Amino acid sequence: MWFFGALALVTLVLVVWNGLLRARVQARTRELSTTLDALRESEHKLLSILDNVDAYIYLKDTAGRYLFANEKVRQ
Repeated sequence: MWFFGALALVTLVLVVWNGLLRARVQARTRELSTTLDALRESEHKLLSILDNVDAYIYLKDTAGRYLFANEKVRQ
């Protein structure tokens, strides 16, 4: 009979632990979503500045391929 009591206790512990882990995952997901939103906003601001500055700005890789060119270069 003690076996069923131990099994019930282990089951209860696992259910509680699962709930705690789910809460942590949800909190971390919200945090990462907020960080990603901030990153996108920052990238948008940077691209806006680079496209509106009166300078030729571009980035090439080691093979000479363009990775980025601002509006002034693209004109």
